[in-house]
Amino acid sequence: MRRESSVFFLPHAVSEESMKRWHILTAIALAGLMLSWPARAEQSAPFDDAFVEARSALVRTIGQASELVIVGTVVTVGPPPPAWSGRLRARQAVALKVERVLKGFAPEPTVTVYEPVVSNSRLAATTPAPGLSSKIFRPGNLLIIFARKGEPPETFDGVDENVGAFPSSPRNDIATQFALGLR
Repeated sequence: MRRESSVFFLPHAVSEESMKRWHILTAIALAGLMLSWPARAEQSAPFDDAFVEARSALVRTIGQASELVIVGTVVTVGPPPPAWSGRLRARQAVALKVERVLKGFAPEPTVTVYEPVVSNSRLAATTPAPGLSSKIFRPGNLLIIFARKGEPPETFDGVDENVGAFPSSPRNDIATQFALGLR
């Protein structure tokens, strides 16, 4: 006489064939769960800055378009351009000591990125005179920078005037790695 187990709903005296069927059904059920699990690219982690977090889809997009994504320390900031971007693109040089490369290849331990200088953008100075924000691009600040190859080839161009550079922090670093598909 067979008794049903109240825990697993399997008979106590189970034949080898029944156990094989049970293992196969369990494997199929687990495979189904794994296939229905969210795709890795859809996972994310929040940025610690509300402005950047609200634009996390843009961060993903510029991350894919960038040839270089680094965590770097601002070494120097070049002179500001004579005018804001308009008909002509205005840029300002920022030299960064490369701390970590998240995407691409940094040809030197220090790279120069020419950041776009756009009036009323997040990376812009809050003064009437054109230039980058001295709060963000202060020597010694640790930033996450998105860039593409520039002219001359050993330099890089910043890719976005709002979220192309932002402070590095443990949360921002992890969120950026998710945005780049590295986690």
